Amino acid sequence: RRNAAVTSAASRQASAAMSRFMPVTQVRLTNVAIVRLNTHGKRFEVAAYKNKVVNWRNGLETDIDEVLQTTAVFSNVSRGVFAKQQDLQEIFGTTDQEQACRIVLERGELQVCRCATKRRRASSKLRVCRCIHEWNAGQRQGEGSGAGVHGAGHRVHRQ
Repeated sequence: RRNAAVTSAASRQASAAMSRFMPVTQVRLTNVAIVRLNTHGKRFEVAAYKNKVVNWRNGLETDIDEVLQTTAVFSNVSRGVFAKQQDLQEIFGTTDQEQACRIVLERGELQVCRCATKRRRASSKLRVCRCIHEWNAGQRQGEGSGAGVHGAGHRVHRQ
């Protein structure tokens, strides 16, 4: 019993020590799409919602607060490193975070996770196969299938 009491006391001290060092002001960004702009040898990133970025660029979304997860410009979003004010002034001509975010949103490249990229590629490959199948079906009145074309594409890729 004495060992159990010592162990639980040690675990309470360890958890108390950990809670002292955990950052209280840290904000977790979830479902993040990063818009990255590389210019003049510097990298600027903003954390945004993927679908909202697409709507922003198409003119469907006008409220920047709905597009961005936070109105801050980063040099590295995943590490939480903010862009330097001097770099913002040098590149964008302003230190206003919101104005710099607008420029990054307009000119930057939308970065998405690997899984989303895989899904998009698979979807586009399937669309190509369906188009080829429809074209063949029109030529031969319904012979063949899109799955056969898809398998042929895999066989060609492996060779």
